[in-house]
Formats: sequence, structure tokens, C-alpha cells
Amino acid sequence: MRCQHDAAPPDDVGKYSTYAGPIKVNAPHDCIDWGGASDPGWNVWVSGYSHCG
Repeated sequence: MRCQHDAAPPDDVGKYSTYAGPIKVNAPHDCIDWGGASDPGWNVWVSGYSHCG
């Protein structure tokens, strides 16, 4: 997850078997994107910027 106008996303790197998080970001008046990856094969999904407010 990251803010649209932040240079670096918060770090939540690790291997999780069922659930990762929560991870939070302070984003007033900004948009965020979020997503994740799964192993094996490293299938990656990212939402695109949304949740603007």
C-alpha cells in the first residue's frame, strides 16, 4: 500500500501462510494503491490508485 504522492511505500515484506497485515498509511486528501504477491510463481496484483479522500 502506498500514497500517490509518497516516494516510498511502507514496508511489510515477509512470507505469510494465511494473512499479512494490517499495514496502515496516513493519506488525507490523497489516493492509495494496494496489492500483493503470492508464491509460487510470484503472481502480483496492484489495485491502481483509488480510495481518494
